[in-house]
Amino acid sequence: MVTTKSGRLGTGFYEQLTDTECPASSLARFPINVRFGFREILVEGGATDDIFLHFVPAIRQMWFYDASLALANRWTDLGASEPRLFDRHRTAGALKVAAGALMTTEDFWYIGTVGKVGGYRIDVSIANDVDTGEVPTAENSTGAGWTAAGTFTDTTDSGTDGQFLFVDGLLTMVAATNWTSSRLRDSLGKDNPGGVAASEPLYWTRIAIPAGTADMAAKTSIIGITPMAETLANGLTTDGDAFRVKPDVEYTVPIRMPKSIGALEFVSSTTTGRTPAINWLRR
Repeated sequence: MVTTKSGRLGTGFYEQLTDTECPASSLARFPINVRFGFREILVEGGATDDIFLHFVPAIRQMWFYDASLALANRWTDLGASEPRLFDRHRTAGALKVAAGALMTTEDFWYIGTVGKVGGYRIDVSIANDVDTGEVPTAENSTGAGWTAAGTFTDTTDSGTDGQFLFVDGLLTMVAATNWTSSRLRDSLGKDNPGGVAASEPLYWTRIAIPAGTADMAAKTSIIGITPMAETLANGLTTDGDAFRVKPDVEYTVPIRMPKSIGALEFVSSTTTGRTPAINWLRR
């Protein structure tokens, strides 16, 4: 976890981000969750160099399917269990990723966002310490099934043999070309034992541990998950759901949180990370 300098500011909340949270475009990405209850942000970029600010679609639902449980208990609503996982303003309690015992090759972790994303930053609370590496896979919803995401990279893998969810890190993916907003039950089709109740059309990511690898430790827990921008803007292109923040200029931006915007992702336009300031406003 990264600690920021922060302080209260009348009707809002002030914080100074670190250069880890606004990295050079060549360094590890670090999106931050929004603070629930704030309707605007006032952003100041700093003394030198432009930075890019990306608005990242919110996580609206998160489910875990545990094949080891009785049919009626296989679906656990992780988002309802711990909504603070998505809220920068409150500290989340540790949440076991696997709702039952272990995460096995027959279990799935489903994450639904209001738009396409490029992956997720995971804050690990209790590490997965199984001493055989797991290599997760990611699929995107098509409305009638699932298709493999593009290049998928896991930087939470570490430990003796590169265990999934051993350290804080990123699950980075390239969105499948046919990724479609759909109801989870529609993408599951007949493969929906226990009947998940989720009905809101969202862009779903399904994360699994493939056959041939070890189960994940039962105690593995996270305390935060943050969506990442699908495409990053940088100093060479302007692609990406972002805008440019000029040096020594303040920008006030109304945002709808957490229904549409779930996270902010900053990146420097140069090879040096920057330290923008954010005022979160309730007005």
